[in-house]
Amino acid sequence: TNGWQNWTTITKSGVSLTSGVHVVKLALDTAGANAFGNFNWMSFTDTATPTPTPTRAPYGTPFPIPGVVQVEEYDLGGEGLAYHDTSGGNSGGQYRPTDVDIQTSTLGGLNVGWITAGEWARYSVAVSSGGTYSFAVRVASPNSSGRFHAVIGSANTQTVTVPNTGAWQNWATVTFNADPAAGPTVIRLVFDEGGFNVADITASL
Repeated sequence: TNGWQNWTTITKSGVSLTSGVHVVKLALDTAGANAFGNFNWMSFTDTATPTPTPTRAPYGTPFPIPGVVQVEEYDLGGEGLAYHDTSGGNSGGQYRPTDVDIQTSTLGGLNVGWITAGEWARYSVAVSSGGTYSFAVRVASPNSSGRFHAVIGSANTQTVTVPNTGAWQNWATVTFNADPAAGPTVIRLVFDEGGFNVADITASL
């Protein structure tokens, strides 16, 4: 640094620390017989790299309404922002490496399954014009315990009961109505009771 009192700062980044008490040992590794006299040092400062705050974003382009929402294409952002899933890992092993359970469907695409009460997923949509829409949801279940509703913007829809369709891949359509305003909004599909599969949502005026 061109002088014993001309100070500069050197850094070491990427050091991972767990929480708690640690001991930091400064080892003077300069070679030579007079190693400890080759430089002065005064202090060191640790600065934590902040963990990025997760944000929710569309999975690609927001779905146009009227149109079809593919349920496996829930928003980006992870647990608690884009979805809530009560089990770890993707039980169906298809499409996306998150905790939402996605499997191949007999409809020719994909469906979300292994649904339990309290789970949900968010979908960014773009509503072309306000009005009363009919939302048709394709579901399948070997029992009749499933129930769900949607939150569109800030409004809750009616609760829909999933019928017994005879098997996990025997599909039927259930419907509900809602009045979204024109423009970008979010549909949150909330599973009040589990035990069914869901494939897609078709919105029409």
